[in-house]
Amino acid sequence: MTNQSERIFVRRDDLGQIVEVSLIQGEGFEPRLLASDQDRTGLLNTLTTGKAALSATDLHLVRVLEDLIDLLIGKGVICLSDLPEVARHKLLERQTIRSELQGGLDLLIGEEDII
Repeated sequence: MTNQSERIFVRRDDLGQIVEVSLIQGEGFEPRLLASDQDRTGLLNTLTTGKAALSATDLHLVRVLEDLIDLLIGKGVICLSDLPEVARHKLLERQTIRSELQGGLDLLIGEEDII
């Protein structure tokens, strides 16, 4: 007998590739067993690739959000104190690190140097 927790439901595209996974069966989803499904390796690869892509964009998004928050604070739309304490701490920590890194770059690169 199959354990219900071993079952997932997948939706495929026209080429037969898994495009959506759910723990709940919905329209267009077919049941699959986790332990014996031959698609398991492909599914894991797809999830891993997607996770890596998200992680790569996360790094850029963090800087965009920092710049956006700085802009909103600079224009008086929000105050730093409006943010949760954890967010304030993280932002200030990153600003300090960036400032220290910039200071190190200034020591390495003179005013006459062209970058």
